[in-house]
Amino acid sequence: MKLKTNVFMSDMAEELFNAWQAVMEQPALRLFCSWHVDRAWRKNLSKVKGDNEKRAEVYKVIRTLMEESDKIAFEQMFQEAVSDLKSDPNTTEFAEYFCREYQRTVLSWAYCYRQNAGLNTNMHLERMHGVLKHIYLKGNKPKRLDIAIHALMRFLRDKLFEKLISSHRGKLTSKISAIRQRHTTSLTLAEQEATKSEEDSNLWTVCSKNKYEVYHVTRVNEKCNCELKCDECKICIHTYICTCPDSAIKFNMCKHIHLVQKLINDEADNMNVDNNVSEEGALFIHDSK
Repeated sequence: MKLKTNVFMSDMAEELFNAWQAVMEQPALRLFCSWHVDRAWRKNLSKVKGDNEKRAEVYKVIRTLMEESDKIAFEQMFQEAVSDLKSDPNTTEFAEYFCREYQRTVLSWAYCYRQNAGLNTNMHLERMHGVLKHIYLKGNKPKRLDIAIHALMRFLRDKLFEKLISSHRGKLTSKISAIRQRHTTSLTLAEQEATKSEEDSNLWTVCSKNKYEVYHVTRVNEKCNCELKCDECKICIHTYICTCPDSAIKFNMCKHIHLVQKLINDEADNMNVDNNVSEEGALFIHDSK
């Protein structure tokens, strides 16, 4: 099934857009990300000869062109700006670059041509990109497609939870019921099916009942105040992620997550018991003396 979109926004490179056109339907508008355009302009201001004041003047002109919202005014201003840049010996090289790269693509970067696109800014897209890069990918550039898709699925899961909580605050009985049901199912799983990673203390490996599938449970959040909690495990739905379909696709707190947390809670309880026994023993010896 081919997707059809009204707007396709990316940087100025053609690879992503060509790949989209090869697989999906042609979008109504092809827009350049304003941040990437601005960064390219700043980088190429070195082509302007003279002092920094001259470069600042040129940058102000082209930024004014980008932000102009009237098409007729933009066309007139564009011609005047190009003429002035070409007539000045200090800006001739920059004028050649500007005309070569951006004169034929004004429909993609000028604000006046995107007013009716329903997307007059790219700030939301940039914010989403920043969250994916710095929070879900921890600042790394994934070389594998499955890692990028998994991060995107986690981002989507959290967004759906936020929407669910905001729109059904006080009406989360169905989701909480699913959490309790999976907790009950986890009690039938053998503790030997879960193995803690020796390299990463936040990673667990859980075998499925048929032993043909192996899932990875990762702790991603220490503290959260959301309402989607398991009272027995004392964790919320954002604490762990699992690679099983129930967690990765349906965004549930799956039985593998409940099993892992049960083992962690049991281990903590055993440590507390041992500590109490040691303290009582030391107290008894002290009293006997």
